[in-house]
Amino acid sequence: MFERMWPDASTRRKGRFCLPGRASALLLLLFLGLSGVFVPHARANESIEEPQDVNGDLIPDLIEMSPHFLSWGPNTSGPFFTGTAEVEPEGSFFYEPYWFDYSMPGLGITTLSMAQRLSIGMTKNWEFDISIPVIMNSAAAPSAPLGQQAGTTGMGDTLVWIKRQLTDDADPYKFWSRPAMTLEGQLTLPTGHYLSLNPALYGTDQTGQGSYNEGVYFILRKHFKPFMWYVQAGDIVIDPTDAGTGYAFYNEATTSGPTHVVNGNLLYFASALEHVVNTKWGAGYLF
Repeated sequence: MFERMWPDASTRRKGRFCLPGRASALLLLLFLGLSGVFVPHARANESIEEPQDVNGDLIPDLIEMSPHFLSWGPNTSGPFFTGTAEVEPEGSFFYEPYWFDYSMPGLGITTLSMAQRLSIGMTKNWEFDISIPVIMNSAAAPSAPLGQQAGTTGMGDTLVWIKRQLTDDADPYKFWSRPAMTLEGQLTLPTGHYLSLNPALYGTDQTGQGSYNEGVYFILRKHFKPFMWYVQAGDIVIDPTDAGTGYAFYNEATTSGPTHVVNGNLLYFASALEHVVNTKWGAGYLF
């Protein structure tokens, strides 16, 4: 039972106003009805935006992120010698193991480098990267005596990068549209072995250059379906260091005794063209 209440002089002076009982009941029912309509709808939106425990294992399922800059396929990691201009989204990462082999038949030297690269999205437009390589060196004639071979395996110099993305790819279908561009700083840590080299191993136990190096790069990547074009250019400052007998420079010349090494600067340039054959899996090949 609702009681009719009308405003009197005292309630008006205090700024209060009481509705009749039936009007209050109608407003209450209307409020409850609107709550029943809007509240479940809001909760439905929340269930879409937030990861849910679908499998019942108490771990929220991850929502797949589709990069906005590449609408026609996945974001590939590109060649190891250029890097990518797009940074990882904040809170995400990728791990990239790869290996490459190069040899100098005239010297009988072969090197297999197995680098492990980790890239982490820090904040918007910023990325942290680190690469720790494992080096396998082998030597035969003429670096080693005829009929003899030597080889060692060890950790190489560690590379650390900080990337700052400047622009996004304006149109991933058109070659002449604005590309993605990034500035990258590099620090080399001399974690490879370069001191107290064993003459019986003919230089294969050297897995690093022994110096702290600082570098800065400009990186560009342009998508134009189904291709990607990569460009990287920069300058590396190689700090002086002290080395012993048998130390090999970047040009493979070796020292005959203790030496104060000053390699100088290195200008770096690399470019590549990638053809993405399967956009679902990111399978392709590089030139």
